[in-house]
Amino acid sequence: MPSQEGRVTDGRKLFHELSGLFLLFFAVLLLLSLITFDASDPSLNHVTSAAEKVQNKAGLLGAHLAGFLNDFLGVVSFTCPLFLLAWGCSSFTFRFSLPWWGWCGYLLLAVCALAFSAAWALQIGDISGGGLIGQILYQNTSHYLSSTGATLFWIFVFFFASQMAFNISWLHLLQFCFAVILSLL
Repeated sequence: MPSQEGRVTDGRKLFHELSGLFLLFFAVLLLLSLITFDASDPSLNHVTSAAEKVQNKAGLLGAHLAGFLNDFLGVVSFTCPLFLLAWGCSSFTFRFSLPWWGWCGYLLLAVCALAFSAAWALQIGDISGGGLIGQILYQNTSHYLSSTGATLFWIFVFFFASQMAFNISWLHLLQFCFAVILSLL
């Protein structure tokens, strides 16, 4: 009798594995698009002549994807392939599965990164800042809370999101830090 190991036993499992495979390949395509982003390539807000060659290694689609993500997310667009990789891997094994609050924590960390990268004007290659969304977050929180209040707000959201994403207990972390400090003294 042939071995049953490795066989797809039902349509649902097949769908999960095929969608996971698609997410993994799309994550690699997106990462290639972002790494080889060139501001002179055509995108939704940048028109070039038909004779001009696209510099993006993922072609015209990659240029448009990277341009769109640059416009809306800035440097935080590099987290999109990471999210897609994690989601794709979770389709194959439960080791990469997260509870809903873990995904919410990672999403909030990305929102914090949008605001921080807009405030600090971070840049990776031709991709810079927090994009349109980061600018809106940073300007609105600075307008309503002042720059100091906005900084405190985003630091709080960062700690809150870190606890959700990484399942950190701040009390245990403080106890550990105090124990290390006392052992050094």
